Amino acid sequence: MDGLKKCSTCGLEKPRDEFYNSKQSKDGLRYQCKACTKEAKTKWASDNPQLVAEQKRRYRKKNPNTVRAQKARTQARRLGTKKGRLDADIRTVMNGNIRLIKTHGRDAYQLLGYTAKELMAHIEGNLHPGMTWKNHSLRGWHIDHVHPLAAYSYECPTSNAFKSAWSLANQMPLWAADNIAKGSQIPPPKVAMAA
Repeated sequence: MDGLKKCSTCGLEKPRDEFYNSKQSKDGLRYQCKACTKEAKTKWASDNPQLVAEQKRRYRKKNPNTVRAQKARTQARRLGTKKGRLDADIRTVMNGNIRLIKTHGRDAYQLLGYTAKELMAHIEGNLHPGMTWKNHSLRGWHIDHVHPLAAYSYECPTSNAFKSAWSLANQMPLWAADNIAKGSQIPPPKVAMAA
């Protein structure tokens, strides 16, 4: 047997290490190459967001220790970079200032280029039906980035990328479940409708 195998999806002959193992096939490899398998899984996940969310929920419930360890590793990796630390600091400041402004009237972190009052007004102008500051919580709704922070590359708050990432135009209210399902996906561009 030579070192090549033909993918049944893309039709390309590829090295055998470009295919996942499979106990069901005669040659011990999946019929699709890794790239086609990944593409098919991504398409299925985008076509079935409710099923994906339910699978994740069941996994988290069944494997709490594994999930906790994964979160800890992700947090450590994220905080291990300048950008990650800066993002965490700004998130803390933004959330803290929203709470403070409601009780003490304090301004937001100066690096953002706007005040907590301006942020609150922007968010309030974009709230969906049913959203209030009372249900702004882990399970209610979140302040989300239209374009996720993962799409930006910066190491200091004076860079244009930082200012764009944290601009008011890049902030929006989003239901917690929708925010979690969205993850770090970049939304498709809006297409103007012809009149």
